[in-house]
Amino acid sequence: MFYLITQVFLEDLENQDFAQQVSSFHEKLVQEGCRLLIHSDRLETFVYSLQEEKEPELRKLCKSFSQYSKQVAQADFLFDFFTREEIENSGHFEKEFIAALTRAEER
Repeated sequence: MFYLITQVFLEDLENQDFAQQVSSFHEKLVQEGCRLLIHSDRLETFVYSLQEEKEPELRKLCKSFSQYSKQVAQADFLFDFFTREEIENSGHFEKEFIAALTRAEER
């Protein structure tokens, strides 16, 4: 199992065209097999789970959208993929986040 974490800066979403593109992109991720686990309006962060075999295809999709964001919308679309082990052992994720992720997976 892999996890995809995406983030968009709130001030970039003031551009309505870009906000619509971001919304459509997140719908596309779900259509491509990602399961939304966590969404934070405060940080405009999304956390998805996905099957390992989907990771290369989704990485290309995210990279393309990130390039579009920079070139066309002058905005940042940040993303990265993690395994559960990386999330738990990297020291970059708070215990509260890991607990929230576990609860979301159990739903």
